[in-house]
Amino acid sequence: MSKEQLDKVVDSCIDMDMDVPLSAALIAKCAMDIIDPDTDSPVLVSYSANLYLRELARARLRGAFDPTQSKDNNQIEMFECLQDRYPVHREDDNGDVHIYYDKRMNLSYEERMFNLDRMKREITTKQKHYDALMAETMTLLDKGYFSKDGT
Repeated sequence: MSKEQLDKVVDSCIDMDMDVPLSAALIAKCAMDIIDPDTDSPVLVSYSANLYLRELARARLRGAFDPTQSKDNNQIEMFECLQDRYPVHREDDNGDVHIYYDKRMNLSYEERMFNLDRMKREITTKQKHYDALMAETMTLLDKGYFSKDGT
């Protein structure tokens, strides 16, 4: 299968509208069930494919719930700029902590505050970067490295 085909399979698993927190492992299992439903592949091939599908799923999950990339432009909500799902850290049955993407309305107060704090740190970092680049730009402009008219 090509990467484009694998991306489509992973996307179809993400789009299933499961009412459970999504994880890379869950999406990879779903994709493996589609790709190799009878588990005919050798164990090493299956294991390698699962790891690769997890990698694809992580990348897709990070971007899938970006409100600027909304697939449904007719969706009208009071808070339409909010994502449908947000990352949360949860323990599995073995006590290992994993990142899941849970529906916004399933988030606890603590999980919402975690995401708000994460966003605030990102904003602060972006603002520092903006300020530094602006200061450098003004310094270079003052020193004549370039002009505002493009020369």
